[in-house]
Formats: sequence, C-alpha cells, structure tokens
Amino acid sequence: MNIAIGAAQIDQWYTNLDTGDVFFVTGYDQKSGTIEVQSLDGDVTEIDEETWVTLPLALSEQPEVNTEDTDNDHLDEAYPDDVNSPVAKIASRGQDLD
Repeated sequence: MNIAIGAAQIDQWYTNLDTGDVFFVTGYDQKSGTIEVQSLDGDVTEIDEETWVTLPLALSEQPEVNTEDTDNDHLDEAYPDDVNSPVAKIASRGQDLD
C-alpha cells in the first residue's frame, strides 16, 4: 500500500515495487477520479484512485534511456508535436546541445 506516497503527483516518476515497472504521471481527471500514466515504452493508461492507493509504489528519478539502441518511432506517432511529453524529455537527454 502506498500510504507514504500519497496522492499521485503530475510530472513525477514512480516505480511499482512488485513489478519493477517505471512510469510517469501525466495527468489527473478529477471528474472521473483517474490518474493518467505513461510507461517507458510510450503506452498511456489510466489508474483509478481506488487502485492507486493499493499499489506498492516508490518515488523514482527519471530513468536513463539509451536512445541510440531504442526504436522510438512509436513515440513520434503518440506525441508528434509534444516536446514536453515525458518520453520526449528522456529522448532529448541523449541529444547533444550546440
């Protein structure tokens, strides 16, 4: 149970301690009570608040991703113009700044 973690924080990385899955909270819909999360592979899903409080979660740092060895074509389709998406932020870390 994630009593220590509390409510989902937008723009925060989390690790599911049971599965080892790392994900990023991208949004919260107060009306439906759902938390939108994005996995490292770009999949976006929703978790309801009732499920959230039962998950064994830990706060995480943004994971390192080797973008040279990763097929990121699906990211371009999911976020064609969104340079602020969590996956775009990861990908930009691997680029040299001039």
